[in-house]
Amino acid sequence: MPEILEAALACFGEKGFAATRMDDVAAKAGITKGTIYLYFDSKQAVFKALARQSAGAQIAAIAEQVKASDTPS
Repeated sequence: MPEILEAALACFGEKGFAATRMDDVAAKAGITKGTIYLYFDSKQAVFKALARQSAGAQIAAIAEQVKASDTPS
C-alpha cells in the first residue's frame, strides 16, 4: 500500500487531483488498477489516506519536539 500512496502523491503533484486517473496511479506504482481497488474504493479514498498520512507525520514530529523540549508544555 505505501507504493500506491507514493505513486498517487506523485501523480497528484504532476497532474492535479482532477486530472489524475487511477490508471495513472497504477502505472506509476507498477501495479494493475484492480490492485488499487483492493485497498481503496475510490480516488477520493486514496487522497484521504494521503491526507491522514501527512497529518499523522506532522503530529508525530510535533510530539517529538515537545518531548525533546525542556520547557513545560
